[in-house]
Amino acid sequence: YEYLLACGVLVHGLYSAKLNTYVPQDLLRAQSPDAWKRAIITCYNKQSANIKGPLEAKIAFLKYVSRWPTFGSAFFDVKQTTEPKFPESLLIAINRSGVNLINPQTKEFLATHPFTKISNWSSGNTYFHMTIGNLVRGSKLLCETTLGYKMDDLLTSYISQLLTSLSKQKQELAQQPAAKPSSSQAAPRSPSKAASSSSVTSVPSRLKPSAGSSPRVASGSPGRPRANSRNAGRPSRR
Repeated sequence: YEYLLACGVLVHGLYSAKLNTYVPQDLLRAQSPDAWKRAIITCYNKQSANIKGPLEAKIAFLKYVSRWPTFGSAFFDVKQTTEPKFPESLLIAINRSGVNLINPQTKEFLATHPFTKISNWSSGNTYFHMTIGNLVRGSKLLCETTLGYKMDDLLTSYISQLLTSLSKQKQELAQQPAAKPSSSQAAPRSPSKAASSSSVTSVPSRLKPSAGSSPRVASGSPGRPRANSRNAGRPSRR
């Protein structure tokens, strides 16, 4: 109902239009068409006073959907073969909060993996592989998909952005003037040591690039699958 209201549905045109223009296909059978129309009109009459025009309707819509955990997500239908407690078919949503695993039938959130917990990932023409947590004892997710290269690119972009943000915070903290201690206080640590001891700005070790390397930024045409030559036959560590 909030979706319909926020989109600025015109009540007087509701009866002249097809109901499936406004109601998602999977919800149409929840009640009869006449019941849907009565419910929409009732909701509209209660809340339309707060919507004064198309611009306000668009703002109200964005404010509402931005609270959804899937807001801004890219969705991927995959088949997983590594986690017995999850269904074989999964819907993976990648957004700023991390990698979300969703049951495609019930829309239930099965797990959410923040980017700071993802230690490795790789992709090929027919698969996407991801390691969560410790490299030795962490859990692994292997998925069959032809869109692994897009999932790979998204993770690379989000984690590179996270590393850049953490590095900037660390630099800002290091540039702050050190507080002058009183005579009763012990000798202070140098600003560089104080900055390095901060848990807020420190980069998780599993996200640090190895010596002499930098986070890989995926390249190539976004319109076709590609496989990393090192990963073409099997998942490899990144």
